[in-house]
Amino acid sequence: MLLLTRTIVTFKLNLLIPITKVDENFPPAQKPDAINKEKFHFRKDVQKESSELTQDIYSLMNLNEIMNGKDDFPGLIPLIHKYLDYIDYDFSKRPKIMQYLKYISDKAAGKIMTMAQWTRQFVTNHEEYKNDSFVSDRITYDFIMECEKIVNNEEGLPQPFIKC
Repeated sequence: MLLLTRTIVTFKLNLLIPITKVDENFPPAQKPDAINKEKFHFRKDVQKESSELTQDIYSLMNLNEIMNGKDDFPGLIPLIHKYLDYIDYDFSKRPKIMQYLKYISDKAAGKIMTMAQWTRQFVTNHEEYKNDSFVSDRITYDFIMECEKIVNNEEGLPQPFIKC
C-alpha cells in the first residue's frame, strides 16, 4: 500500500470515477471467485488530470487488468515498477519487493488462490461437507487446526500463502 500510495502521489495519478460506479463495483466484488470472473469500473487513463467524471474516463476491467495492465491501461503494478525505477530504489531491498509484487500480480492473474478460494476449497472438500452450505462444528474445528499448522509452520504452506 505504501508503494502504491507513493506511486499515486509521485506520478499524480487520478483514480477518480463517479461514486455511482464505485457502488456498482460492490455486488460483483462479493460474488464467489470475483477475482477471476468479475469486472469492475476503473479509470482508463490514470495519468490524465481531468476532473470531469464523464462516461469515457472509465471502463470495465477485471482485477488482472487493473493490477497488471492491458493494451490501453498500464496497470498498477507496472506503475509501481516505474516508480521504483524513477526514485532509484535501494537495489539491496529490490528483490524482496519484487517478490511481493510478483505475488500480488500472480494473485490478480488467478495463478495463485486467494484466501477465500482456499477456504472454500477446504470446506467443500471436507469429508463432512454435504453441499448444503452448512459448515459443521467439525469442519470449523478442522479448518482452525489447519490454520494453526500454517501459523506454526508445521507443514508446507498452501498455495495462497507466501513465505518471506
